[in-house]
Amino acid sequence: MSAARETLGDSGAGKSSLIRQLLMQIENRRQTAVVYDPAREYLLQFYNEERGDVVLNPLDARMPYWNPAEEVLNPLEAEAVAKSLFPDRAGANGNIASSSAIGTVGRMKETVHA
Repeated sequence: MSAARETLGDSGAGKSSLIRQLLMQIENRRQTAVVYDPAREYLLQFYNEERGDVVLNPLDARMPYWNPAEEVLNPLEAEAVAKSLFPDRAGANGNIASSSAIGTVGRMKETVHA
């Protein structure tokens, strides 16, 4: 069974406690969960490398190597990835492309055609 959950509430309403209870149930059932945890408040209690858990946080040394350029199959995908990483920013003449995005697109296109 697949399900998505979002927990909203005021500070102190018990969101963290509810999520912790749900994660304990999921763990006891040996089910899988994807947890968006920017504050890493659940990591210490629930992360289990032996179970095969994966941390997707570029600031955490446990994150597996990932290079988005290796997933790009064609120049249009390269441009989409670059624009998502480096969105256009407003300039004096309206929206101008970030020079970082242009460079990233160029390097990704070179990777695609290599």
